[in-house]
Amino acid sequence: MENTREFTIRVLRRYEVRTKKSLGQNFLIDDGVIDRIISNVPDGSTVLEIGPGTGALTRRLVEKAGRVIAVEIDSKLCEILKEEIDSKRLEVVNEDFLDIDLNEVLAERAIAVANIPYYITSPIISKLLTSADMVETAVLMMQREVAERVVARPGGKEYGILSIVAALYSEPEILFYIPESAFIPPPRVESCVVRFNKRKRHLRVSEKDLLRVVKVAFSKRRKTIVNTLANLFNGDKDEFKEYLKKAGIDPMARPETLGIEQFEEITGIIFKKS
Repeated sequence: MENTREFTIRVLRRYEVRTKKSLGQNFLIDDGVIDRIISNVPDGSTVLEIGPGTGALTRRLVEKAGRVIAVEIDSKLCEILKEEIDSKRLEVVNEDFLDIDLNEVLAERAIAVANIPYYITSPIISKLLTSADMVETAVLMMQREVAERVVARPGGKEYGILSIVAALYSEPEILFYIPESAFIPPPRVESCVVRFNKRKRHLRVSEKDLLRVVKVAFSKRRKTIVNTLANLFNGDKDEFKEYLKKAGIDPMARPETLGIEQFEEITGIIFKKS
């Protein structure tokens, strides 16, 4: 078998593929990186691959997985995948990942694998965590800056909505970092691989209400929560402040200092009152 660099360069030349900046296309060419990603895929498992590109990772996945469902928005790349990877284990879906119903595509438990285009990283992560019941684990390549936001804890400057969503639905961890030289064309940023082990956190409030509170709070992250969230409370600011104090929450705290449990408490205060 050709090494990944040889395979990718041959495919790009043979099919006269021009990378599309609008789709954030950077093709992985490093066998070592692929080996480390593949090591997270159980033998015989079902894999959902998002944005397979030329198939550098796909051709290795079909050797180990029982089934690979590759979702690719670029129709030309879909034809290349079918031509270059002759395997009954591979199913190519020519769709925008953000538009498909994953619970219809997946009939069994699956692991998601992807080299995520940087410009739509957050929407893809959110969809995998919140809308994909059949996805148990996700192993995703992404921009280092985004990865650090994903795993951030309260009090850090990277901590925000994405951090809370990731912690609410999974246990995320950065597995390893990837240099720019591992891709064609090389991106201008460092990348890394993050694994999300899905879990369902038991909440005393509705997820919808909690996420609404979080989004409003972080819409003005430099303001205190009593100022940002008072309108959701449907009461005056002084009354809201007293409720927060009774719950052991500092009304003058800023959203980046609060954990999920505190946002859950605030959500209960707001929607019980309203």
